[in-house]
Amino acid sequence: RLEVVVESARHLPKMDTMGTCDAYCVINYSGEERKSSVKKNTYSPDWGERLDFEVEGGGEVKEMTVDVWDYDMVGSNDKVGSVRISAAEL
Repeated sequence: RLEVVVESARHLPKMDTMGTCDAYCVINYSGEERKSSVKKNTYSPDWGERLDFEVEGGGEVKEMTVDVWDYDMVGSNDKVGSVRISAAEL
């Protein structure tokens, strides 16, 4: 099992003409995807959430991708940013 803690983000940009950022994270690892909760009306969200991924015993460690999104009630969500974490960094 791989445990990922989604801690926080700071100084997110304004993505919509009206309102602040409603941020959430999407984490992809080895073909699996996990999402954090949406933190509404903040440019500096604090999640403090644990997301678990199943890892096969003796399996090769893979790259992880973390995307931050701005949730929109109407229309499509906006991608705020992305980071790739190499297997060596994990």
